[in-house]
Amino acid sequence: DSIAETITHTAQVIRPFQLRLGNVGAFPSAKNPRVLWVGLDGDVASLQEAHRRIETALGDINIKPDSREFRPHLTIARLRDRTSPTERRRAAEAMFSAQYRTGIPIPVVGLSLMRSILLKEGPQYETLAEIALSQDG
Repeated sequence: DSIAETITHTAQVIRPFQLRLGNVGAFPSAKNPRVLWVGLDGDVASLQEAHRRIETALGDINIKPDSREFRPHLTIARLRDRTSPTERRRAAEAMFSAQYRTGIPIPVVGLSLMRSILLKEGPQYETLAEIALSQDG
C-alpha cells in the first residue's frame, strides 16, 4: 500500500506524454538473446524523468532502485534457459527480419503498479494499482 501511495503522490506532478514504437532489439545481444523487445521513441525524456522521480520517491520509503540502467522497451518474448542456442538465434532472426511499422503512437496517461509472480510454467502478472498522471495544465 505504501508503494502505491508513494507512486500516486509522485504521479500528481507527471504530465501525460506520448511515446512511439521504435526498432526491435535483444538483451543481452542478438547473437545470444534472452529477451526480444521493441524500443520506444517519442518523448522518451518525459519517460526517463518519470522513472527518475518515481525511483527517488521510492527511495524515500527505503525501496532501493534497480542497479541496471533504465532502458525503455516493450518485452515481446523471454527465451527460457532451456532454449538451445540455435533456437535463440532463430527467434532473433525472425524478430529482426519481420516487417513491422515503427512510429505507432502510445499515449501515456497513467501508470500501473504490477506484481510478477514467478512460476515454473512462466511468470504471471497481477495489477496492484492503476494510477492516473496529472491532468493539470
